[in-house]
Amino acid sequence: MDKKATLSDIMNIARSNEEKGAWFYARMAERAGSENIKNVFEKLSREELEHKAAFEKMLKIEVRAGEEIGAEEGKLLQSLISTSVFYRMTEESREVLSPAEALAIGVQAEKDSILLYQSIFNQSKSQTVRNMLSILLEEEKRHLVELREHMEEMQQI
Repeated sequence: MDKKATLSDIMNIARSNEEKGAWFYARMAERAGSENIKNVFEKLSREELEHKAAFEKMLKIEVRAGEEIGAEEGKLLQSLISTSVFYRMTEESREVLSPAEALAIGVQAEKDSILLYQSIFNQSKSQTVRNMLSILLEEEKRHLVELREHMEEMQQI
């Protein structure tokens, strides 16, 4: 990052990431071929919106707003953000060709989120924020497992 990053900056980007994830999963639900996959994507979309709301709440709670992140951690966070699947996603993003491809994108996005949120957790001094991030991390891990299971089911068909 050119300027020094603050924890609030990173949390705002994570909030935006969750919003894009909700959009992505909602679009994939509209295109899903099976009712089962549609339900999975609809559930994930709702949960991403809940995560967005959690980040909005964390931003209000964070008592050290403006606290700068160390240069090395800032570089790591910027790298995680700039390579994130959802961060780069826009409405003009390429069309997803199949449910399997959508699941693969979701798996990568959940991995990206886990890495980013763990880094935010490591930087946060607020115990309340850390507690909320712990819950989000567990949910993202659950999403990852769920998506992988659905990918495996599709491969067996």
